[in-house]
Order: sequence, then C-alpha cells, then structure tokens
Amino acid sequence: MNAIPMIVTPRRIGSDIIPAVDGRELHGFLGIATPFRDWIVRRIETYGFREGEDFHSELRESPGGRPSREYAISLGMAKELAMVERGEKGRQARAYFLECERRAKAVAVQQLDVLPAAIDARLLKIERALGVQQEKAAAFDLLMAQDHGAVCLTEAAKLLRQKPRAFNIWLSEARWIFRAHDWGTWQAYQRRIGDGLLCHVMVPITRSNGRRELVPQVKVTPAGLRRLAEILAIESVGSGRLASHGPGSRAGW
Repeated sequence: MNAIPMIVTPRRIGSDIIPAVDGRELHGFLGIATPFRDWIVRRIETYGFREGEDFHSELRESPGGRPSREYAISLGMAKELAMVERGEKGRQARAYFLECERRAKAVAVQQLDVLPAAIDARLLKIERALGVQQEKAAAFDLLMAQDHGAVCLTEAAKLLRQKPRAFNIWLSEARWIFRAHDWGTWQAYQRRIGDGLLCHVMVPITRSNGRRELVPQVKVTPAGLRRLAEILAIESVGSGRLASHGPGSRAGW
C-alpha cells in the first residue's frame, strides 16, 4: 500500500479542512484512458458530486502555458470513484483511502489524549498558587471561569507538542492570526473568533517610554485546541507520520 503514488493532505473544501487527494493523481493511478478533464467532469455529473462538499476546483498555470482546472477530492469522493472504476487498481485505491481515514482518526485521538494531562498540570499550578486544599473539580471551575478555558499561544503550542515560534508562524500562514502593527502583538482573525476557535483578552503592558496601557492578547479556546489537534493529525498522516512533532508546510486551512 505504501507504493501507491497518491498523497493525502489537508485541503479546504467548502468551509472545512479535510483530508483530500489530487484528482489528477487519482486519474493517473487508476490508469483511465479518457483524458482527465473529460473523465472528472463526466463523473461529477453522473454521480452528483458537489463542489464545496465533495471537491474543490481551481485554475492553475500549466507547463504548456494554458491554465488547467485542478481538483482536490475528498476521501469519500475518491473512494466512490475508485469503486466505480472496478478492477485491481480501483480496489487498491479504495483500500488505501480507507486506511488513510482510519489512521487520521487514530492520530486525532492520540493528539486529544495529550490535552487532559496538560490541563491537569495547569490545574495543579492554580491550586498551589491559591494556597488552598480543594478538589480538582473546584480548580477546574476556576480555570474555566477565566476566558472559558482558553490558553495563550505559547501554552497552546506546548499542549499540542509544537515549538511556539514555529507554531505562531504556522497559524499566521493559515490565517488564524496576524501581526497587528498598531499593537505589535499577534491578533486573531475575526472569522476564527466567530467560529469560537480563538478569543481576545485585554492585558496590561508597559511601553519602552514607561507608559502603561491595555492591549488585546489572542488565546486559543478548547474548541480551537480540538480543531488544531485534528489538523495536525491529518498533516502527520499525509506526510507518512503517525505522531506530529511540528507543523507541516501545508497550512492552507
């Protein structure tokens, strides 16, 4: 199965980032005699696949100079295309996509399993700082009362086992955060705030001239941590790794 020359990567299809495969690569692997453009258009019309749900298409420059339309296909659509083509190649491709789905789910669970232990460590620090003997549940209530359990970018990177600097650059390239020139700090894109993945809190700072002021600080919500863990799991599967030790270069989500 490792010999199958198709790479599964996280791609934006509609409003979601999901595992996807290049349609032209699938066409080549299946050995379809019909030209790619005719084949993919015919299959979309015949089986009712929908752009934004099953695939994403865009025009790209080709070596010949004329732009060509390329397709990012969801694993669900890819499995169906492989199945209808039948033959040994179709069976191999479908089995490969099923295995990719299984591995992505397994890695996502591994990523999420890290979060409870990291949260437990933060709860212990809160308990010691307060100097009280109380149940962990009470400390958890205190944590959740502060920004609903959101954590700063550095802590989010640690929870997800990433290097903080590379993690921030990764989020910036993916259009989760941007460097605000007026504040000089990382800020969240409004869309990510609206999706409940990031939030802002006001924190006091002292400028070089001694002036104190409040500036917004971006934080990652629990929902954001879950989404990032899932994306990191997809990237690690696409690159052939079952555990993520750093963000990949494909950050178009």
